[in-house]
Amino acid sequence: MTKTAVVTARIEPDLNDRLDQLARDCDRSRGWLVSRAIERYVDEEWQLLALIREGEADIEAGRVFTQEEV
Repeated sequence: MTKTAVVTARIEPDLNDRLDQLARDCDRSRGWLVSRAIERYVDEEWQLLALIREGEADIEAGRVFTQEEV
């Protein structure tokens, strides 16, 4: 069995209502939807950080263009 962690968050009542409706419409649990949303968010942030680090490495290595060159 896969180990899981419990995460608690406070959300606005409107968002909670929309989440409940989405769970019913998708025939999924709220927990499943929240887990998927967090997974997507974390994946996107990791990708963004990787691009930022790549850019920083380019700057440090001198792989840059001046405004005039662009």
